Amino acid sequence: MNYEIIVVSACRPHLLEVTLRTMFEMVDDVPSRVIVHDDVVFTAKKDVMASLVTSCIPNGIDFEFYQDDPPIKHGPSIYWALKQVKTRYFLFTQDDFEFLRSVPVHDALMMLDRYNLNHIRFNKRDTLAFKNGWGKKEVVFDNGVKLTVSDHWHFQVGVGRMSVLLPIVEWWMQNQPQAFSDTIPPVAINRSLNGQVPEIRESLSIAFPPSDSDPMSPDIREKYQKTFIWGGIGEKAYVRHIGDKIEDHAEERYRSGRPITEIV
Repeated sequence: MNYEIIVVSACRPHLLEVTLRTMFEMVDDVPSRVIVHDDVVFTAKKDVMASLVTSCIPNGIDFEFYQDDPPIKHGPSIYWALKQVKTRYFLFTQDDFEFLRSVPVHDALMMLDRYNLNHIRFNKRDTLAFKNGWGKKEVVFDNGVKLTVSDHWHFQVGVGRMSVLLPIVEWWMQNQPQAFSDTIPPVAINRSLNGQVPEIRESLSIAFPPSDSDPMSPDIREKYQKTFIWGGIGEKAYVRHIGDKIEDHAEERYRSGRPITEIV
């Protein structure tokens, strides 16, 4: 199925190289295009990024590479990349994930298309039955594929539906751009999908949970938010986070300082 890959980077070539090389080794379906946005957080490394991207993307795959200097922060980077996408579905990754084993992108995209799902992620850790006390739910679809309901849309490694994510991101960028930055985007997206932002609930044609329901109920999420993890409980990790060294922490270098609680 036709799809594009989004990669958001923070000018960390030693991490991005691992991400790109292992990703193309492990994805089972070739994308029509790769979109790389580089937020120039580490300015001394700016000039090597373009050649690195060119060398890591296999011949025959189109790509677009763009740098913002000074950096525009994580949320606007996501927004820029999403606006470049021409396909109905995409695979998203940040620049600090090593792909560990074969990623069934083809089958995941087919699940989005066949069952009108919004998001399926490939976990960075083994899938456990509980997350901070939240009990996960396995779902076996009529084609035999097993997925686990996810508690939110993750900006890690996963496939997603453009028609749901882009309108939400556009609303935030047009109405509260300061809120949609740094570590806040996942909170904004998931509060939106949960129907907890009244303006979005009233203006976008998305299947929001009933207002009197618990948006964090696995049953509700299965039906409305439609966010999943590939595989069932016990599924082994597909990727590994490699950006955990303090010297690689981009957030510390352009954090807005605005508390998440200030978001709508």
